[in-house]
Amino acid sequence: MFARMPGRLAVVLAALPAATGLAGTVNRAGILEEEPADLPRRRLDDEPNPYVCPEGVKASKEQWKVSGTNLGGWLVLEPWITPSLFYQFLGMDVKWGAMAGHHTAMDTFTFCQVLGPEKANKQLRQHWKTWVREQDIAAIAATGATHVRIPIGDWQYIPYGPYIGCMDGANEELDRALALCEKYGLKVLLDIHAVRNSQNGFDNSGEARRVKWTTVTSQGVGTSTIFEHWPLRSADWMGKFELTTLSYPEIDHDNVNFTLQVISKIVQKYASSPSIWGLEPVNEPWQFIPIEPLKQFYWDAYWITRKTAPHWKFVMHDGFRGYPAAWWDFMKGCPNKAMDSHIYLAWANPGPIHSFLSSACSFRNQIWTMEDLVDMPIIVGEWSLATDNCAMWLNGFNDNLPGYPKVSCQMMPCPAPYMGWSQPGCPPDASLPLQGPFGTGVSGPENGKCPIGVQWGDSEQSAMTALASKQIHSFNQGHGWMFWNFRTELEDRWSYLASCARKWFPANVSSIEDETADACLSHSCEDQLANDADGASCGMRIDWLVLNQEYTVADARIKVGHEFPEQCGLCAAFPPASPPTLPHGTPELTLEYTEAAQERLSSGVEPSILATTAETGATTSHQAVWGMMLGAFALAVLALGGYSKSLRAYADMAQVSTQESEFASTAASGASEAGAGQSYVPF
Repeated sequence: MFARMPGRLAVVLAALPAATGLAGTVNRAGILEEEPADLPRRRLDDEPNPYVCPEGVKASKEQWKVSGTNLGGWLVLEPWITPSLFYQFLGMDVKWGAMAGHHTAMDTFTFCQVLGPEKANKQLRQHWKTWVREQDIAAIAATGATHVRIPIGDWQYIPYGPYIGCMDGANEELDRALALCEKYGLKVLLDIHAVRNSQNGFDNSGEARRVKWTTVTSQGVGTSTIFEHWPLRSADWMGKFELTTLSYPEIDHDNVNFTLQVISKIVQKYASSPSIWGLEPVNEPWQFIPIEPLKQFYWDAYWITRKTAPHWKFVMHDGFRGYPAAWWDFMKGCPNKAMDSHIYLAWANPGPIHSFLSSACSFRNQIWTMEDLVDMPIIVGEWSLATDNCAMWLNGFNDNLPGYPKVSCQMMPCPAPYMGWSQPGCPPDASLPLQGPFGTGVSGPENGKCPIGVQWGDSEQSAMTALASKQIHSFNQGHGWMFWNFRTELEDRWSYLASCARKWFPANVSSIEDETADACLSHSCEDQLANDADGASCGMRIDWLVLNQEYTVADARIKVGHEFPEQCGLCAAFPPASPPTLPHGTPELTLEYTEAAQERLSSGVEPSILATTAETGATTSHQAVWGMMLGAFALAVLALGGYSKSLRAYADMAQVSTQESEFASTAASGASEAGAGQSYVPF
């Protein structure tokens, strides 16, 4: 019914950068996502498209939203979420020497393998019972959340390898969670987080794929056992990954069919469950998996799901390719589909808090664009409030990404184990420094203390509240969000319940009428804005317009009348519903260029701002500075489809005649009326 054709399929994939989700974000591997320039063009209407549904549904226009969190680190283990479960594997290099690799667990696969089915299952049953409790589900519901995403492993439905016996009781635990979600009114997205042979090489896939253990001698005295993962990371779910060419010479149809069989079993088992809202067939398949085989897998899984549970939402991860060209016309016209994009700030470069707040607001337009061009409801299924990589073991047990963390992390006493003091290895010995075995990076408990993220000092509360509100605001431009994770042992910035308790989140997270609705409309002029202005591209016009972002900075500073705010950039907003107006009697607004901008100017004409009032739609030109470039710019914006609503005001550097100035005023007025007459407002 859903079996793939066997045989050899030569697939060579060019190396693409990875991402957490949207273009411009940085992924868990610390790599910037950029849209490749050579992606296939969009199909023409008369060209064959194998991924079309006859219903012709416009899915992005469906009126639904999700808000909630993930029950991560539960049925699929992640050492950084529950380090107490993995302290028992510290010091194995000292105890076992060259055999340390046989006694060290760093993911679900090796946890079962190292401890064996009986011992591992005993610990897991205690872990399952104490990590997700009724009080947690009740607390999530009390925040106003509507949904939870529950990561599961494929081994729960067709056990294999070390999971046989080790995972006994996991499905009963899932049934317990589903019953609790039904009791408290939460809907569930089942997420196949881990598949056989790993879809991304991360520990969250069940197996940190390809770990090499090595014994080294230090200055000729003594030996140490270390391991390598990040330089060798591979994912063999879709086929045997060739590390030297970053490609899949052939697709493993048997393995993909295995996953489709798992999906079939899940759908048959839970189709009538009142709490299940949807299914995600695989979490975070990495960017090296060829896009067409991935699409074919999604297409097959969609029809398996739709046949038995047509009311479920079918949610597909973007495969670390969160840009429209990767998904042109895919599943065109199909109902009950959505795309999941994971957006994290934790792997970005360090910076002041305003840089993270600006990024948070910039996601809004990217999500809107994806939904509009791809016709795919976008859910941000994972995000957090972390702005650094300090969380202990975030990049793997006793390991770290090369070059991470990029800041000096803070330390706190390692917390009491959530499973009780009888848990082996708890607490870490406070008399010991960092313990091995070590990966190629450093992260771990030291003298009884564990690393956590850097705080924002006296601004911590306001910074975290603003960061939460701005991200929620952006993600609600799509079809909602689910925070990662519902709780952690160490890090509040990764804990939904702790963040809510600290009032970083709104009182009711599912209400878009609260403070998050205006989160990206707040402005402040800061010294850094003027400094950032020096790096902006000016040319013959001032590029203030960046669609739907919180603000943009010109190569200029603003003057209001004769007052000059020292080192203050121009802040501009794009409110969705209630645009601010430029009050009558506003003083003349002029711009003073920075030195860097002046050096690039070919004209000595001093420009002014052309401001449009929302009340009347009238346009006021304080000086004749507009040129034909404005008309061309307005036409270009209109051609982008839907973006014209963001055109509010523009100033050009060209020296023009009175006639040209009148033309520019008319063009700006027309564009303003098309966009509900919104204004730039100085702050």
